[in-house]
Amino acid sequence: MNEKTMNMNLEEFTEHVAEKLKTKMPQLEIKTVQQEKNNGVSKWGIRMGKIKEGERWSVSPIVYLDDIYGKVQKKEQIEILVDEMINFYETEVKKDIDFSDISKLQDYEKVKLHLYPKLISTKKNKELLSDVPHKNILDLSLVYYLRCNSGKGALATSLVTIRQLETWGIDVKKLHQDAFENAKKETIFYPLGSWLAFLKDEGILELRKQFPHIEEIKEIRDADMYVLHNRNGMYGASALFCQNVCDKIADLLQRNFYLLPSSIHEWILVPEREWQGREDSLHELSEMVRTVNQEKVNPEEVLSDHAYYYDIQEKAFRW
Repeated sequence: MNEKTMNMNLEEFTEHVAEKLKTKMPQLEIKTVQQEKNNGVSKWGIRMGKIKEGERWSVSPIVYLDDIYGKVQKKEQIEILVDEMINFYETEVKKDIDFSDISKLQDYEKVKLHLYPKLISTKKNKELLSDVPHKNILDLSLVYYLRCNSGKGALATSLVTIRQLETWGIDVKKLHQDAFENAKKETIFYPLGSWLAFLKDEGILELRKQFPHIEEIKEIRDADMYVLHNRNGMYGASALFCQNVCDKIADLLQRNFYLLPSSIHEWILVPEREWQGREDSLHELSEMVRTVNQEKVNPEEVLSDHAYYYDIQEKAFRW
């Protein structure tokens, strides 16, 4: 990377990439944006799409560059990044659901196939929640997003807004139903030890393919901890609220359990027997969650700062 590029901050880097995209893709509208994400975290990205005269920016995909910024060290890598962004737009976004095609986005029957839920902290996202349809559950909130899949594992996502809900002529109940209809097909549950062993040998992408869907599991081996998330690997913590998931886990474990919010992507479940006889187990586990959040979890991906407990007889949570 030349001297000028090396001295760029994140905003300047984003502008630099955007200018190169404009040169190579003059038919697209290219715009740099600073977007507020989960937990009040702001990210810099580039929005790409075709906008007809008189239309405003809507839900064209945004490619965020925060994580990439620290990894790009040579001038040639910027050129590769630009080419990859163009390829992603041309081969993946347009063939799946083109977020820049306003007419398609107005057709709810097409849109609903790409809807998924996302579980976030209510307390840390009050401003965000004022602009999007959501459902409060426990001390958390479910929001909903559109997902465009890339064959190479990349994703473009767009949070559903209140304005879109009005355009589609549906309510939050319908949105919730359709999002979870898609999400339930991806839910997986397995012993944490299996995950660690498999990850060491095969890698995360192969891991998600190998474990069966939670509804296919007839019995599960005894373990100290279990993982609940989804095959996609993104926003899998919402899987906890798929229909019958808690009942299924109760049938498999045959005992009450604690839930540790590992991140917005997954839960770690701990059978109660592991902490029986300890008077303040929920408090101790919550301290563990807070420590991991501070030391290991990206601020944007923190779900909650405490553990939860599920009683299988009462079918109720407490925290």
